[in-house]
Amino acid sequence: MSTIKNKINVLIIDDCPEDLFVYKNFLQKNEEITFIIEECETGEEGMETCKTSKPDCLLLDYNLPDLDGLEILSELAPLSFPVIMLTGEGTQQIAVQALKNGAQDYLIKGEITPSNLTQSIITAVKMFKIESERQRFAEELKRSNQALEDFANIASHDLQEPLRKIHTYAEKIKELSEGVIDERCRDYLNRLQSSTERMSQFIEDLLKFSMVTTTTKPFKPVDLNGVIKLVLSDLEITILNKQAQVNIMQLPVIETDRSQIYQLFLNLVANGLKFNKSDTPVIDITCQKGTNNYWEIRVKDNGIGLENKFKEKIFKPFFRIHGRSDYKGTGTGLAICKKLVERHHGTISVESEPEKGTTFIIILPEKNSQEEQV
Repeated sequence: MSTIKNKINVLIIDDCPEDLFVYKNFLQKNEEITFIIEECETGEEGMETCKTSKPDCLLLDYNLPDLDGLEILSELAPLSFPVIMLTGEGTQQIAVQALKNGAQDYLIKGEITPSNLTQSIITAVKMFKIESERQRFAEELKRSNQALEDFANIASHDLQEPLRKIHTYAEKIKELSEGVIDERCRDYLNRLQSSTERMSQFIEDLLKFSMVTTTTKPFKPVDLNGVIKLVLSDLEITILNKQAQVNIMQLPVIETDRSQIYQLFLNLVANGLKFNKSDTPVIDITCQKGTNNYWEIRVKDNGIGLENKFKEKIFKPFFRIHGRSDYKGTGTGLAICKKLVERHHGTISVESEPEKGTTFIIILPEKNSQEEQV
């Protein structure tokens, strides 16, 4: 963009000399900004000028002798400067179509004043710059995320492969040395294998955590009842072994990344089963409609609960309350949940007391803007 301090280059494409005179007069009266004005009377001439001069802002008449303004907008796409459509007709249909085609603003000729013309140009230039920066950052973020995803996959593969070999060779040594080595050596080999298994799980969980925001899909309407049904199907053996009871209220349809919302509920329900010493673990999944089209979803269990001092810490990566001998895991499950919910522009919190169970409260919007997913 060629805006320098208080100067704005404006190209006006209009075939009416009287209108051109009025616009120039309005802009030249401004004492704070110097408008450098260039004029064209036909669409073809204007498009050629746009390619060579690249204005800071284009004032484009809708009715031109050779082309209409909407055609010119289409020809200039993608726009490298803001466009303000000018028309004497003032129909709402033209305004809507102009904005859809990329115009930053729309002014009716009979209603143009020095003030609203100047303000429209200034606002258009500022907003176009902001949007251009946003798109640039979005592209950079997309490239960075892809690079991070590629690195994470490569690193995971390169780290997992030697761990698999260590585990396999330790098993081979145990088989080949049957009756040769004493119990102490066999115990060392068992510990070695346990360590490689823990490290392998840690790498896998670290990869999952890092890819929450790098591997994303567009938000689409998803029936949460179907998601929960799949979660319970995948946890069926654990539920049967623990003789657990899962109660589910009718859940809404919201715009989400289906695979990520599945991961969210899988982690929460699995936690409710895992950290539970009850004879009959009970998990209740309920919801209610909140304000501004947000849904509050609660996942409540009758498990071991947790102390108040841990309520924020449990959402940090790799934080563990319990030792590995009590409960297996790497401490990434709830951290992943938090990242998933935040990616959906929601919040997650917890209510709990020791030995009185835990309730996770998730607040999610019913609709998610595609543009906000970056």
